[in-house]
Amino acid sequence: MDRPNRRQQLNKLRQKEILDELRQKRNKLNEKRHIEPEEGEEDIVKSNTLIKRASGKRRKGEPESSSDKACNGLPVKVEGKKLFNLIRHSREIVDSMNCREARFYIKYFAEDDDEISEISLMYPGWEGLESFALATLSRNKDKDNEYLPMKDLKSTVNLIIDHVLADDISEMFKTSLNNQSVQLTINNSIKNRLLDELHDGIQRYNKIIMDIRKNSRKLWSKYIIERNTAEPQYIQIVNHVIGQTYDRIIGPRVERLTNITSNLDLNYGELNADFIHDIIVKTKIKNSTIFVDLGSGIGNTILYASIATGCTGYGYELQQKLVDLANEQCKEIMTRGKLYGLEIGRVEFLSGDFKDIYINHPGFINILYSADVILANNRTFSPETNQFLYNLFLGLKKGAKVVSLESFEGFEPRGKQSERVFSNIKSFRYKENWVSWTHSDGKFYIATHV
Repeated sequence: MDRPNRRQQLNKLRQKEILDELRQKRNKLNEKRHIEPEEGEEDIVKSNTLIKRASGKRRKGEPESSSDKACNGLPVKVEGKKLFNLIRHSREIVDSMNCREARFYIKYFAEDDDEISEISLMYPGWEGLESFALATLSRNKDKDNEYLPMKDLKSTVNLIIDHVLADDISEMFKTSLNNQSVQLTINNSIKNRLLDELHDGIQRYNKIIMDIRKNSRKLWSKYIIERNTAEPQYIQIVNHVIGQTYDRIIGPRVERLTNITSNLDLNYGELNADFIHDIIVKTKIKNSTIFVDLGSGIGNTILYASIATGCTGYGYELQQKLVDLANEQCKEIMTRGKLYGLEIGRVEFLSGDFKDIYINHPGFINILYSADVILANNRTFSPETNQFLYNLFLGLKKGAKVVSLESFEGFEPRGKQSERVFSNIKSFRYKENWVSWTHSDGKFYIATHV
């Protein structure tokens, strides 16, 4: 056996030892917490061993394998285990897409013996561990719009070292060993497609993370502890967590977001992270804020604000399929945020028609009337829906701010012509590429309740 193959085997063996140690810790932790599955929910376990790609179709009557179920988005049940797949792994995205279309992803390293192998990266928070696929898109795929696992791995490592960890801990990854630091080893190995060097770099990285946990040192940067939304590095961390969540939950099923143009109230659109951050700054959303999104879609705005500031967020959305996706994103981000030292505030998503809100969700009215900030992406709402919302806003508390994409100026509350809803309505501009429905800039409005 030649030297490179021997070294690769040793690296994989060390990776396995680390994984076994972490699994034992996780099992003990789960036993202490008495984690039980919810009623009707299957027990889930994530295997960190290589999942080989099936080359042919399953024969009729043959039971589904764990990898078959992963391809179909189904939970994997393991007898006698009570573990949950707490995050959706990079590897699962690649497996899912390759099950839909053969060779959607191919191996990244030419010398890799496996069709597509994986590598496990430790996160500093919550004893987190994620399996990243060592894969790249096949040549005919659009790299601008698809998930890139190696780019995700590289950006995650650099973000953790440069921005997430406290400065004294960060230096451990930047100190040179044989003229090359851990961070530089990982970056160069990905850039130059050197598999053995990547295993070596990740092994060194994971060992430092394990040692840090054992010593219980203070991990986090000051701006994470303070939730400093004015700090660009902090916002970069929030954006990364939101992006990872979107890639894993929404990306593989983006076709479910197809617009339904026959009904104006069903048209769908998203606000960019920069736009949401601008709203947070302008309306001064903070930990104690109650933030309501009317027409919350897949929940991006509420989730971003809640993980960035710790605010309490409520989303109300007409389409149940979007609420389902929002709840999936919420589950993912609640755990994924902890890997980076971020705690999400209380979040809830409800489904229903605004016009039936008094019947279907009467308790939501009390939430709305206690809210500090309300967002209404009402650019395509019908005139009747906008009028209904304007009437609904009569009950808002004094000083509550309503952010909208179309102005409520000129509306009159029906039957109460003498009452004013807003003391002032200010106009602002959002920048190019800040919304999903156009590349152009545009106007938005912030109205303050009297």
